[in-house]
Amino acid sequence: MAEATIAISKQDDFAEAYLLRAAILAKMGQYAEAETDADKVLTIMSDNDEALTIKAQCCIATGRADEAEQTYRQIIGINPFHADAYISLGQLLMQQGRTEEATRLAEEALQNVPEQMEGISGNFSNKE
Repeated sequence: MAEATIAISKQDDFAEAYLLRAAILAKMGQYAEAETDADKVLTIMSDNDEALTIKAQCCIATGRADEAEQTYRQIIGINPFHADAYISLGQLLMQQGRTEEATRLAEEALQNVPEQMEGISGNFSNKE
């Protein structure tokens, strides 16, 4: 993480360094800081699905399910082949009891990324 911070101090618009640091911070449970770095990436590259994924994960971790849902839907809108976004959004919908929506999403995912969605029913299980 130190290298990313040094790179950022030398070049404020170094999206890859912010992205790396955001990923590390999120894994460390420092969600506010991770989201700040992910947002910085998004000001440089508004359609960066990796930064959006980190942002959505931070939203989930901090109890902001509605914002996480919007972010996962944004990822799918940018990249309809992003299997992890389908899986994460499907799990979120199932946790909220929105089974019909999750089923429609699974069908959409199977159309867009069939090879990556094998075993999808296990990934959309209702985890409580």
